[in-house]
Amino acid sequence: MKLYSMNHRVYYKLTEKGKEIWEENNRFLNERVPSYHFCINYIGNDWVADTLWSCFERFGNYISAGTDVCIYDITFENPLEENNV
Repeated sequence: MKLYSMNHRVYYKLTEKGKEIWEENNRFLNERVPSYHFCINYIGNDWVADTLWSCFERFGNYISAGTDVCIYDITFENPLEENNV
């Protein structure tokens, strides 16, 4: 059995709802720390790399039964590395 910790890197794609949530959070942070530009850092065209805990923290309050999903195609393997294809 392979074990993962909350500090492991995960890769996922954002839905439109996920993008809205992330961008709203970025607006909030950019108002408070204008010297740093918070943005979504994509790898490839549409993948986001994040830690598992950060993903839970970012979207946890928006997830419940019957609501729109925020992310999809989540994996622990870098989708851009050739040996994962």
